[in-house]
Amino acid sequence: MPLNQPILIEVFEGTWWEAGLVKSLLEDAQIEVYENNLIRGASAFTHITPGYGGVKLLISSENFAEAEKLIREYESNLKKPS
Repeated sequence: MPLNQPILIEVFEGTWWEAGLVKSLLEDAQIEVYENNLIRGASAFTHITPGYGGVKLLISSENFAEAEKLIREYESNLKKPS
């Protein structure tokens, strides 16, 4: 593998619904997102497909700092009282 080549890293794991929301936030920020549906056992990275169980979101290591910030804001907003 060439030096400095970006690698895929996991940034989020949650339900299909949660992962869809987070994926949309990341894509709106121009961050390419891949997913792995744990229950269906998908070994290839595909678009999110409705199903049951956990979904992992992966991104290029080059986008980690920006993605981490967006995900923290999303999780912080979930904790705020309505």
